[in-house]
Amino acid sequence: MKDPLQRSQIDKARGEKSRDVNMICWEYGISDAKYSNWKNKYGDMEMSEIRRLKELEEVCWTWLRS
Repeated sequence: MKDPLQRSQIDKARGEKSRDVNMICWEYGISDAKYSNWKNKYGDMEMSEIRRLKELEEVCWTWLRS
């Protein structure tokens, strides 16, 4: 399943820690629950780690489909 946020948008949203979560969610068109789930999954990671995780998930799904 693809994340509705692009990597550049995720990076931008991570830099907006001083803004209200509801405003960030409205701007990117996601629910509060999606933001919370995303933050729990990726909150402490650097962007390079997130990119690597996404690449590994894609490889895993490709391998499972074959």
